[in-house]
Amino acid sequence: MKIAMFSDTYYPQNNGAVVAIQRFSRELVKMGHEVHVFAPKAEKVPAKESGITNHLFPSVSLHFYPEFRTALPIPALKTFREMRKDFDIVHSHSMFAMGMRGYFAAKFFRLPLLGTFHTLIPEYTVYLSRRFESQLRKISWSYCRSYYNLCDAVTTPTDSMVSLLRERGFSKQMHVISNGVDFKKFEGDGNAIREEYGIKGKLVLYLGRLSHEKRVSDLIKAKDYFDGTLMVCGSGPIRKELEALSRGKDIIFTGFVPEEKKASYYRAADVFGFPSTGDTQGIVILESFAAGTPVVATRSQGAADMIDDGKDGFIAEPRNPRDIGEKIQSILADEPLREKMSSRALDKAKEFSWEKCTRKLVDVYKSI
Repeated sequence: MKIAMFSDTYYPQNNGAVVAIQRFSRELVKMGHEVHVFAPKAEKVPAKESGITNHLFPSVSLHFYPEFRTALPIPALKTFREMRKDFDIVHSHSMFAMGMRGYFAAKFFRLPLLGTFHTLIPEYTVYLSRRFESQLRKISWSYCRSYYNLCDAVTTPTDSMVSLLRERGFSKQMHVISNGVDFKKFEGDGNAIREEYGIKGKLVLYLGRLSHEKRVSDLIKAKDYFDGTLMVCGSGPIRKELEALSRGKDIIFTGFVPEEKKASYYRAADVFGFPSTGDTQGIVILESFAAGTPVVATRSQGAADMIDDGKDGFIAEPRNPRDIGEKIQSILADEPLREKMSSRALDKAKEFSWEKCTRKLVDVYKSI
């Protein structure tokens, strides 16, 4: 098949949607499919990589979220020029400038349009205005619903997200296509990380974007209820705010962790803490499982589907630092329990290979 993917977020941005686009694209190419990605232009993005052809469009960074670039809403003639070849399907990964280009391209060339709901966009309205956040959430959900109801079918990573989208009025055929994980990539140990930072006791890890919707502040407050060191890895718009909140506590901020070093950080940790309420699944949960590290996450749409409460981690109440901290401590204080959870986490990770997930995606392509 010849597949046109459209996205408003792409490499070198670092988020779950970008990881999914890149990994699904690479697996599709391995299977003999041809993949073209239409995305905002950024530095160091080649025209072709790993067999994927990139079509890049002029873009600007958002003043309220500098790490995110969006394509300029200029006429779509370039899109139509570059899609004159015979494509089989349009796969849209977002709903803004590039997502709308994907919609118009699908209509113009009479191609099926698949939309993937990666991100709970309403959770990001806090960056626009705290005062009008409630109203902006309603507007955001209305736009999400309107866009995805233009698609022929919709995918999202978890069953709970399907239920949420149905409640919000999404009416098109929906499929659960989980993100995957490269199990072998997370083999090894984390001794070098522990030595580098002088960690001798228990270690709790957070690895991800430092932004409001990730609710890392809840994990920092939860530090009052568990022993050991908390390591916060990543970058984002509220790092300084989180560092100020951490003063006087045994908390280390490492900054951005390159992809090739992630496994060592996961392996170094005794528990992974994931307090986010804004993820549709949480690829970091799968990565943590692949490293054999139990996860304590909050009862949100994505995490609740990924964790077997009490078996490979714990589910805590969202926005409740005490509950998060006490559940982390219950694992840290019980090594036999932690080892059992670690073993079950490894077993679960093996169910989510990128190859298996991509084959399911191809089945959806063929069905619409």
